[in-house]
Amino acid sequence: MKFLKKVQNLDIFWRKFILFGIIIFLGIGLGFLFVKNFKNTLGRFEKDNFWKGLNIQNLKEEIEESERLLQEHLKKIEEMTEQISSQATSTTSTNSQ
Repeated sequence: MKFLKKVQNLDIFWRKFILFGIIIFLGIGLGFLFVKNFKNTLGRFEKDNFWKGLNIQNLKEEIEESERLLQEHLKKIEEMTEQISSQATSTTSTNSQ
């Protein structure tokens, strides 16, 4: 606790210097651990299983199915807008007579 009292009594410059020194020290240490862990993870990485796990063929099929459904929905929306616009013109023409 005496150390903390000494730090509290220091000038603001030295307190900031100590704070940033601790932050830099911890940052370098954690960065080193991150790089080491990343290197180990890459070493255990299996490329063959990764590509099989992606299952790209199924993904392509799902995209094509989604595109087909989207086109169907767009056609339905266009039909509905045409019906609405035709109904709107027919009601305005009967109201004006």
